Amino acid sequence: LGRRKVEPQPDWWFIGGRVRPGDTTTAGASRNVHRELGLKFPEERFEVIANYSMVWAYRQQAPQDNGTADISTIHALYLTEEEEKNGVPNLDPDEYAETKWWDIDEVIGQTVRFHPCLIAALKSLRAKQALHALEKVTEKGSGDEAEIAKKALAFVKAVQNAKATQKSTKVIFDKEECKYIEQK
Repeated sequence: LGRRKVEPQPDWWFIGGRVRPGDTTTAGASRNVHRELGLKFPEERFEVIANYSMVWAYRQQAPQDNGTADISTIHALYLTEEEEKNGVPNLDPDEYAETKWWDIDEVIGQTVRFHPCLIAALKSLRAKQALHALEKVTEKGSGDEAEIAKKALAFVKAVQNAKATQKSTKVIFDKEECKYIEQK
């Protein structure tokens, strides 16, 4: 994740940016990761995880208090051990203060520290990973029904967990306390 310095989300957030007309979402993700981190990956390495509609009260561009509305496509990019070890060669200093590898459970477990959309996306990522695990055991053709049932149950539970957070949420970010406060 990157800790952004600018609106609309000046905190830990996804790496990314806007998609240009004619781009696929994966092409946009590839271009934005290169621009913001200096890392070049082909678009085929990016996998769509989920789509979210977000409305922000503020934005970086003038007039800042006009806010912005975004439909965001969240992607996963699985790195090799070497790619992860190499880190980020060129963080965009205008947008990010730092980057950090986070454990997924650590982010999911801190509901007031991380934006609800980030947590929901990580739960959707877990569901996608459970689907991949189920697909892998069924592709083997081994006929191990107990293993298939176990993976199917894990997938259903992961999807249910992801669905539980798919509701409209209004939050404000308390910069002094570094936490999100749900608004009623």
